[in-house]
Amino acid sequence: MDVPCDGKIRLVVTVISDTVCPWCFLGKRRLEAAIKSLRLDEPTVECQLTWAPYFLTPGRPLQPRNKLEGYTRRLGKERTAAMVAEMSHLGAEESPPIRFSYGGTIANSMDSHRLLDWVLKEHGPEVQGRVVEHLSRKYFEQERCIGDHRVLVEAAEEAGANGLAAAEMLGDPVDVAQRGADIQEQARHLVERYNVTGVPHYVISTPGGTSYSIPGAQDASVFLRSLKRVVQLYQKDAKL
Repeated sequence: MDVPCDGKIRLVVTVISDTVCPWCFLGKRRLEAAIKSLRLDEPTVECQLTWAPYFLTPGRPLQPRNKLEGYTRRLGKERTAAMVAEMSHLGAEESPPIRFSYGGTIANSMDSHRLLDWVLKEHGPEVQGRVVEHLSRKYFEQERCIGDHRVLVEAAEEAGANGLAAAEMLGDPVDVAQRGADIQEQARHLVERYNVTGVPHYVISTPGGTSYSIPGAQDASVFLRSLKRVVQLYQKDAKL
């Protein structure tokens, strides 16, 4: 197996997630903390994050609905109250903290996935990651609607993407049909290929093309151990 001539080991982490999943936001914080620690321990290792689609509720209506009422209908009052308390506690422990708020509305997440797909292709993975951060803050902390094109464009602009072009893409009926169909197919493919039963789900790919899956929003320490193990396995294979 060939080793990069500059000595760098470049891992690609595909984050399979839904933009309305609170555990995905927690997982983002924890994975980023793990990558930060990895840079200190393994300075020759670089990680590139890309975000891929998943739909927790594929048939969710486009029309926004009350977020808390939606959780209550699905989980019941007691489970919803327990979830809100748990997520508030867990979010407060992250750095920077996540201040989960359950006011506002929830809507079909397709347009947000269309935006992330467009940003990745037009601006690259770094900008895509920043859009994910801004969208997550708006939806989970600021009670903004994930289906509102104004919110999506705002997040794109704040991340450094072309807001006007993003707005045109989001409003284009041809893009709605074509990119929407492509994203649905991509989501189905990822579920089948990596046996995804929930999100977040992480796929770590090595320069040699080997992939390793990590399900769930693991603690940062678990992510760190997993990343180091993948590096060790790659280094071992590279010597064969």
